[in-house]
Amino acid sequence: MTASSPIAERLSRMIRIPTVADRGPEPFEQFVALLEELYPKVHASLERERITERGLLFRWRGAAEKDPVVLMAHYDVVPANADEWDEDPFGGRIDHGWVHGRGALDDKGPLIVILEA
Repeated sequence: MTASSPIAERLSRMIRIPTVADRGPEPFEQFVALLEELYPKVHASLERERITERGLLFRWRGAAEKDPVVLMAHYDVVPANADEWDEDPFGGRIDHGWVHGRGALDDKGPLIVILEA
């Protein structure tokens, strides 16, 4: 097995947290803590505001307030019936650079792209 990229490893860790709405608040709090761990510079440089119990807003202030840009993603996922998957939907397995699991494409993958940038 070849070594995977650090970004794939981070996405794998995100997928392993089952942020499914019907599972209660704990996975969401774990995910927020993971974001703080994985992206300390984001947390040190941007303002973070909690919107309701699960929403996060990061504000990166520019030199001017006009013409703002919004980058959006979500980290909640729909339930996954393990019987319908060939592998653990929350396993975050990495295979040849591809990260497998619930949320890899919708929408933890796009979230990590924003945070990495």
